[in-house]
Amino acid sequence: MNKNTYEFTKERYDEFIKEKKDNDIVISLGEIFDFDNNQISLELNNDNNYYINITTFFVSYYIDKPILIEKVLAMLSKYQNIYFIINTNFAKKLKGLFPSLISNISQIDNIYKDSNECHRNFGELNDKDLNSIKDALDKNLFGHSDFKEDLMNKILDFQILNKIEEERILSVFLCGKPGIGKTETARIIHNALYSYSKPIKINLGNYKTGGSLNSLIGSPKGYIGSEKGGELTNKIKNSDSKIILIDEFDKSDTDLYNFFYELLEDGKFTDLDENEYDLNGYMIIFTSNLDKTNYKDKIPAPIISRFSMLYNFNDISTEEKNKFIEHRIKQLISKYYEKYKIEVNYKNIINKMDISMIISLNDLRQMNRIIRKEFLNFIKDIDE
Repeated sequence: MNKNTYEFTKERYDEFIKEKKDNDIVISLGEIFDFDNNQISLELNNDNNYYINITTFFVSYYIDKPILIEKVLAMLSKYQNIYFIINTNFAKKLKGLFPSLISNISQIDNIYKDSNECHRNFGELNDKDLNSIKDALDKNLFGHSDFKEDLMNKILDFQILNKIEEERILSVFLCGKPGIGKTETARIIHNALYSYSKPIKINLGNYKTGGSLNSLIGSPKGYIGSEKGGELTNKIKNSDSKIILIDEFDKSDTDLYNFFYELLEDGKFTDLDENEYDLNGYMIIFTSNLDKTNYKDKIPAPIISRFSMLYNFNDISTEEKNKFIEHRIKQLISKYYEKYKIEVNYKNIINKMDISMIISLNDLRQMNRIIRKEFLNFIKDIDE
């Protein structure tokens, strides 16, 4: 089984560590593998990627015990979320000794910048991209199973409509109570496809009436501050992401509603400095804490008619809340180990928590705050 392997110099390694994602763990072989028992010594979290520095191990044994190296690397190669990194001085020799295990070695800075990164818009996604979205939603968006299925079907429909120039923007309006996954949906999809780039998020709850359109797309040429642009235009310029989140959409004023109606109608807009922005193939997710009983009282009908998809997020089931609790605790345990190299037992934390109280909440953000607080309390008790 060929395994993705990356070579590094000190400078490139330092740069990689600086930009490393939260769920990527860089670890030495001795920290993850038990040589006495020939097995993984660390409980792997499926949400993490593990980059194992095999340099010292390789240098120590490639002359006298190459069979040991081959055996260990073959065992680790079975795990899809394990990758090898090695000092560039030994990369060529590694590949030469184990061609059946190591078919290709890339520079470590290509982990986030290689040609496999998705630069495609939602009208051009391939099967790998679609599977990435589906897997990410299934793993990280708790509840809302009908929505996840409908959204994937809507993306497939959009690809056809976009190619025949019937629909230029995939627009999704999500309403429902706060803290149940509306905003999280956009973040999950962004991370699945464009994690290497900055997200494009606009919270209209921060906008004050009067001059809101200038804040969004910039002031007219000649006005004070026109050279600074607007929040939306600047974020589009500085990101490769093709997903835009418009949070608290119901806080818009008339000028903003008119702007978004024209944007969804034409698929492009011109800022007040006469620069055109073509958003063909973008997905825009609009969210609101209104629900299906009252959103029509606030959102103008012409805009509602332009949405590709409307969905009301309902409360999350007890079963899904339990999954969320387990997911977050294991994430915290993994991050804590990565930073401090101290193992924490999942069951011991669970036994200390008031799970029934946490499950009684209907806001994942509140649940998350309590989980983190309980985790910290547990850690402090250990230290004492």
